[in-house]
Amino acid sequence: MDLPSILIAEDDERTRILLQTMLENLGYPIVGSASDGMEAVEKTLALKPGALLLDIGMPVLDGLEAARRIFAETLVPIVVLTGMSDDETLEQARALGVQAFLLKPLSSKEQLRAAIVIATTICERQRADADRIDTLNSTLESTRVKSVPKALGTYGLTRRETEVLHLLAEGRPNAEIGNELGLSPRTVEKHVEHILDKLGVKSRTAATRLVADAGHRRSKAS
Repeated sequence: MDLPSILIAEDDERTRILLQTMLENLGYPIVGSASDGMEAVEKTLALKPGALLLDIGMPVLDGLEAARRIFAETLVPIVVLTGMSDDETLEQARALGVQAFLLKPLSSKEQLRAAIVIATTICERQRADADRIDTLNSTLESTRVKSVPKALGTYGLTRRETEVLHLLAEGRPNAEIGNELGLSPRTVEKHVEHILDKLGVKSRTAATRLVADAGHRRSKAS
């Protein structure tokens, strides 16, 4: 099995050289190194390493913020290197999605190998979970659009307005609709205004009734 390529993000030169030596002895290819958090973010996104060794106490950006920015763009195995055993810091890293941790100074290259294996294994599960969620969301969106009565298609609603109307008909408040569809409350409010205008009604209750009536007509027709 091919070993993942590694990016080393460590500001201490001696530690960086030690990590590089250990990795080379283990047979891992090294795609590059970074000496501060911002450089770690930029090189991770540009070089797309198989795994990232990330010191938590980096200059410019600390390791937590670097991990946060990386995960906002891509999912990559990250092994956090830290000289601290501070539970709060480690919990913050876990909450971000960091998969593995190593305390410095490293006592053996086998510890390093084990941490990389753990990080890559967990990351594979995270990617699989993300794919399943995307599939479920796509299915839900498709079902939601299809389930709105066809008669409403004559009102010229957009796809997003149709989704919002469906949730309105379920009695959802704007905040909940926004959370469900990833929209701000103001954007939801504007969609509701457009929906009411297109349907020719003045209230959410009237719009909901129109959906229900259209559904009854559709049921009778079938």
